[in-house]
Amino acid sequence: MATAAPDASGLGGTDTDVVVVGAGMAGLAAAATAAAAGLSVVVVEAADGVGGRMRTDAVDGFLLDRGFHVFIEAYEAQRQLVDYDALDLRPFLPGAIVRMPAASPSASSPSAFHLLADPLRAPTTLPAVLAAPVGSLADKARVGALRLSTFLSSPEALAAAADGAPSTAAFLSDTCGFSPAFVHAFFRPFYRGIFLSDLDEQSSALFRYVFRAFSVGRASLPAAGIGAVPAAVAAALPSDRVQIALRSPVSAVTPTSVTLQGGDVLTARAVVVAADVTAARRLLTESVAAPSAAAAIKGALPPPAALRSSTCLYYATDSATAPTPHPRALILNGTGDGPVNNVCFPAAVADTYAPAGRGLVSATIVGADADGIGGGGGDAGLDAAVRAQLANWFGDDAVSGWTRVAAAGVPLTVRGAQVAQVVGGRGGGGEAVSVGGVYVAGDWWVSPTVEGAVAGGRRAGEAVVAALGGGQPSG
Repeated sequence: MATAAPDASGLGGTDTDVVVVGAGMAGLAAAATAAAAGLSVVVVEAADGVGGRMRTDAVDGFLLDRGFHVFIEAYEAQRQLVDYDALDLRPFLPGAIVRMPAASPSASSPSAFHLLADPLRAPTTLPAVLAAPVGSLADKARVGALRLSTFLSSPEALAAAADGAPSTAAFLSDTCGFSPAFVHAFFRPFYRGIFLSDLDEQSSALFRYVFRAFSVGRASLPAAGIGAVPAAVAAALPSDRVQIALRSPVSAVTPTSVTLQGGDVLTARAVVVAADVTAARRLLTESVAAPSAAAAIKGALPPPAALRSSTCLYYATDSATAPTPHPRALILNGTGDGPVNNVCFPAAVADTYAPAGRGLVSATIVGADADGIGGGGGDAGLDAAVRAQLANWFGDDAVSGWTRVAAAGVPLTVRGAQVAQVVGGRGGGGEAVSVGGVYVAGDWWVSPTVEGAVAGGRRAGEAVVAALGGGQPSG
């Protein structure tokens, strides 16, 4: 079992087979692949914990994931890497609730919450799903047809269909025939919450890939928070082959060395950069000597303007009962009015997210302009705008008693959480596994999903093993 050292003390001058820069899911997957082939690995991470963006903070008995996360259990590369049994997974209700204004609103009931669940996995929801005034019966039949078509396709075939694939908006309207109202009320907020962009900026190939994953497997939360996922992967790495050093930012890389900001140099037979896209761009463009090579590398990386961000606000409640008839379901903003795209009650899904007898509300805003919400009043203005919207959803009496809860020193906005998708192409690095002699991994390099991060990390690790040859394989 590998443990993470608090810093890089004592690593100066280390000579190892592989140095991995970044201890997110891509870096951990690369380290696991190389170590399984018998190679020695040092993982250096700038932050104070493993996981990259998949982190969880414990505050006053509440578990606060950094950004809104769900654990998609059907991802195949992820399943091969992660011990699901160690996570104590708690499932969401399959499907979602669409929030619309009530036909006859009152102060205590200003909204109507319409359930669009999966009746194949939750049969008792079928009457409510058919009766929900969100889309027509034809739209709901088309959802079934879409599910069948993606189910009959392999994940590999769906991923390979990226070249020439239309946008998700065009696919849903032109290919599938969904009504504009249904797309706006359901698909728009659901997949905007996942990919942090509008449907016309999303690749339909990636949409179908993720739609299939939701259709064939559960969406869940680990009992100890989303940060338990990378923590479990790190803990499972063999301690005799893998060292992890936290608080160890990197200033430069070459194909055979990594220089830490303190000046220490680690030498290796191969280097994998699995940092976030901003750090990777800096390392890969500044660490090569030839300007022509730097320009080529820069051209292979997504531009800074392509970054997508989200903001998640948490509120503690004095009741474990959520103000919705289906508390384990994600709630979508069906109108598009207001800053909040989606809401969920994590402690209703996994009661470990809140102290006994209390609840937790997660409200997600998509986009990097959260600071400008509420008249540019900073955190107070953002909080006021979100509270006003949620009061319009759940009633003043419910929301007035909610109190903000946040982790000190942790930004509310996860900037650069994803890169923009390339509609009609693969984007990222395509099939490449290295640039300038340095191996590269990350969700931004493969696809903006956890599966993309894991698959990319494994692919980089396999390329390293093929180039170096293995040591003594692990049993």
